[in-house]
Amino acid sequence: PGVIINYNCNDFECEAGLIENLEEFTVKYPEHVYVAPFPKMDAKIVLTKEGRQKILEIYDEGIIDAFVK
Repeated sequence: PGVIINYNCNDFECEAGLIENLEEFTVKYPEHVYVAPFPKMDAKIVLTKEGRQKILEIYDEGIIDAFVK
């Protein structure tokens, strides 16, 4: 099963390099991770897999990596 990482930089302030950092997970896990913008989402970053979600207000590589694994 895959993991979707959505981000909303329209309604939230995204630090420089955020999108690139998120997209690195598609390189690390090319068959399992998808990254896409989601304007109007109620959170800055949302991780989704198998009916589970994790909402992040800041980029945290360790949390994202653990969620993907």
